[in-house]
Amino acid sequence: MAKTMDFGLFDTWNAVYAGGTMPWDPKFDGGAMLESEAYTKNFEQVDFIESAGWDYIWLGGGHFSTQASMDPQV
Repeated sequence: MAKTMDFGLFDTWNAVYAGGTMPWDPKFDGGAMLESEAYTKNFEQVDFIESAGWDYIWLGGGHFSTQASMDPQV
């Protein structure tokens, strides 16, 4: 019998900006991107996935490169 895979999560990671708004929000007023805070917030999700025993987390989103939030190559 083949092994089964537990449920996984598909989601995106988002940048965190000072002031709490995103660049596409009309209320955005040039807040600085808070990279370390974004990693801290987004890794809460990874910790949850691992503690739940799920097999994977699939992170996607074309906005990574435009925000330069989670792409170490940018």
